[in-house]
Amino acid sequence: MSRKMKNTKNYSIPGFLFGSVSCGIKNRKDDLAIIYAEQPATAAAIFTTNRLKAAPVLLGMDRIKKGVCQALLLNSGHANAMTGSEGEKAAKATTLAIARNLKIPPSLVIPSSTGLIGGKFPAEKITKALPRLVSTLSPGGAKKAAGAIITTDKFVKIASRKIKIGGKTGTVRAIGKGAGMINPNMATMLCFVLTDVKISKSFAAKTLREAAGTSFNRIIVDGEMSTNDSVFLLSSGAAENKTISSASPDGRRFSKAVSEVCFDIAQMIVQDGEGATKVARIEVEGAKNVADADKAARAVGNSLLVKCALFGEDPNFGRIASAAGASGVKFNPAKLDIWIDKLKVVSRGKETQNAEKKAAKLMKKSEFTIKIRFSEGKAKAFVLASDLSLDYVRLNSEYRS
Repeated sequence: MSRKMKNTKNYSIPGFLFGSVSCGIKNRKDDLAIIYAEQPATAAAIFTTNRLKAAPVLLGMDRIKKGVCQALLLNSGHANAMTGSEGEKAAKATTLAIARNLKIPPSLVIPSSTGLIGGKFPAEKITKALPRLVSTLSPGGAKKAAGAIITTDKFVKIASRKIKIGGKTGTVRAIGKGAGMINPNMATMLCFVLTDVKISKSFAAKTLREAAGTSFNRIIVDGEMSTNDSVFLLSSGAAENKTISSASPDGRRFSKAVSEVCFDIAQMIVQDGEGATKVARIEVEGAKNVADADKAARAVGNSLLVKCALFGEDPNFGRIASAAGASGVKFNPAKLDIWIDKLKVVSRGKETQNAEKKAAKLMKKSEFTIKIRFSEGKAKAFVLASDLSLDYVRLNSEYRS
């Protein structure tokens, strides 16, 4: 079994060290961090599907192929995206410099950046700060490192589980960031899942892929897809359990813990969505197939009119139904049912009597569920979506991305 960790004072993970400093990208705030495995770690990663990939993403996609990583060099304030060959050279140069400081091969270092797109990447500032960064390495530096990678986030995002594996106690911990430019199939978010449980390379890749499918690829803030989003899974193996390489009982426990921490981070990202005041879980069931259910859920979650209704606490069932109808998914409108939490607001394509006032009360909560049933089959899917507030417009008119 896995259990949520209550003691979150130092966030240490056996086999990993963390460091962070300010290198001057964000003035006096910490903007440079490192996650360092004391021995080369088994690793897997998933990157943005955006055609315009940032330089660190391109380098990471190449280096992760061997399934081994020892250091993640992270910066915030500059995305190193749309920087051309100079940006690619800078990504390689900074990883080479940190590798020399750590006395490890550069091929074991992967960079990850978040921040403004375009402009010259401040490689000199980063390189100059690396000796200081290495000097801050400690087992208890995870929370400070998590703070160094945030941009428009309002809070640091960390999720943890403890699990029993073959008589050993293992830790699964995720550190994440993200608040804006969030859309399924990876969004502007970074997440680093770290564990001391010993796993095989193939199992790491499979586990991460499945976890992302039920978490990060299920969230919507503003429907924008980023150039930099990345999710990593690194295993130090320090728990000294027998290597997990298949969906054994131990493997299922581990996979469940990874999925849970990823979902926790994904939920925090939606809760922290730029200007967000509401989080709606949009469920579609009774679809002909999963693809249809997924398509309809995303259409509702991405609808600007639905998002405005969420912000206004307006139980506008017509906007929800219209977004589902415009999704391209075939269903019989005369059999459409919609619920807000457990309150049925649309029955067989018509608004139920006296539902509006009760629904408006439910929508005053910060989190609630919108369920849509098609009666075309048994397939279902969900997304987590935030509202669209006045603060979102203000933030994104003032902040250059």
